[in-house]
Amino acid sequence: MGSYETVKIERDDGIAWVVLNRPEKRNAMNPTMHYEMLEVWDELQFDDDVRIVVADVLRASVLV
Repeated sequence: MGSYETVKIERDDGIAWVVLNRPEKRNAMNPTMHYEMLEVWDELQFDDDVRIVVADVLRASVLV
């Protein structure tokens, strides 16, 4: 399992949660995230324990 700067992966009972992790930039894609996402999809594609992938974003805290 890889370690990524801009993406987090959590696995639970056949579900892989892929979380974009650049909340300070509102999760805008940059070259690092682009290449990490390619690696993530390759990693999950060959993981026989993963049955479904859910994509989500990490949200920045908003102070009111």
